[in-house]
Amino acid sequence: MIDINYKKRIKKRLKKGNGVLIFGSFFMILILMIVIMFAQIFTMRQSALDLQNAADSISDGTATYLQSEGGNYEDAQKQAVKLKNMINSNTKANIKRLTVNKSSLENDNIVSVKLEKKFKYNTSETKTKLLHIKRIAATEITSGYASGYVQWAIDFASDNSHGYSQANRTLPDVDCSSFVYYSLINAGGFTTAQLGAYPFTTADMGGILQRNGFRQFPFTSVADLKEGDILWRFGHTEIYVGNGQNAGAHSNYDGQQGDSSGKEVNVKETGTHWQYVYRLGGK
Repeated sequence: MIDINYKKRIKKRLKKGNGVLIFGSFFMILILMIVIMFAQIFTMRQSALDLQNAADSISDGTATYLQSEGGNYEDAQKQAVKLKNMINSNTKANIKRLTVNKSSLENDNIVSVKLEKKFKYNTSETKTKLLHIKRIAATEITSGYASGYVQWAIDFASDNSHGYSQANRTLPDVDCSSFVYYSLINAGGFTTAQLGAYPFTTADMGGILQRNGFRQFPFTSVADLKEGDILWRFGHTEIYVGNGQNAGAHSNYDGQQGDSSGKEVNVKETGTHWQYVYRLGGK
């Protein structure tokens, strides 16, 4: 005969065991969910960091390209896409969308890049949520090459072995436009393939400059000028070297080679009688 109390004790133990098993399973599932959650957070943060690094690389690379090669917004967009594709091919960045801010480039001379990618986040065992990660990076085009041709222009203007001549404008003497041309060729990072084998003139230099990364806009005031700006009016051009001064070739005062007066090619105060400004990289 089976002891009734024994059966009750067995039943009680089974209930207790089932309770422990259920609690243990729940606790294990909870721990697993927490681990998965933290793993997803870590992965998402790493993905966001990778995207930021990619944005930094693309903005820096595009700015460097524009600084050395010149170009417009379309050129910047093409270079940025090229760098994005290169990053996607060599890493797991998986960038889906790239935007280059046109206003920042043309108005502030800044390459501002926004990248976007998608990240799947598990909210439960059966459901996922799609997150959009966005990161922005900006790099100013410093016009380091502009600094180079500005210094070359100052040094050339300070050397009185060079004077003004329209008849012999291909060195050692120059006229106003060939002075700008040789400044760009010798220290601006430009080549004769870009600017022409023979010095441009005030009549055709505007189109040549704009095809090689310069922006044209109306002259407003000296206060709005930046070092390296090329100033133009009908029949004359000079280079703004900063601090309210221009370097330029002006006139042949003695009919001789060289600059006997120190005024034929020199640095002097900037006037306000200009029509257009050509700026490397943007306005």
